Amino acid sequence: MTEYTSDVSRQERPDLATTIDALKGVTEDSLSATMFYGLSGRTQTEFEQLRPHWEKLSSIIRQRLLRRMVEVSEMDFEMDYGAVGFYSLDDPDPSIREIAIELLWEDESSRLQSRLESLAVNDPDDRVRAKALIHLGRFILLGELGNIQENAMRRAQAVAIAALQDTKQPV
Repeated sequence: MTEYTSDVSRQERPDLATTIDALKGVTEDSLSATMFYGLSGRTQTEFEQLRPHWEKLSSIIRQRLLRRMVEVSEMDFEMDYGAVGFYSLDDPDPSIREIAIELLWEDESSRLQSRLESLAVNDPDDRVRAKALIHLGRFILLGELGNIQENAMRRAQAVAIAALQDTKQPV
């Protein structure tokens, strides 16, 4: 891992204004721990304030940021990028939607399950549909373990089975 990821856990979460300033100044070579910590743990409402600055970033920078967030969240389970991840599921760039699915790897909410089901069926990009199907497998397992309601598990299974049986789809 790179140095900034080890610094992330040593910082207090910056306020919204500091996080916005960090987003305004980001380049491909300037991904700071302040930004990663500032984006963690934000509510949807807080992210709405950050959104205009997020949208101004190039697709390449958003991809790099999201990939790093995946790495950081795997190293530090207290880092929560749910608001960024959910927002990025609707990004016009399919690579960003794919990474967003990975970023939400520990989310077991029915909200995410519904979004994954929708992406698995409706996303125009084959890779995004495939990634959504892979991550729906987690909800099938959760159902088998009794950690989610059986009807939720059955919905995920139905989406996966339909995708497997659809000979028109490359997924």
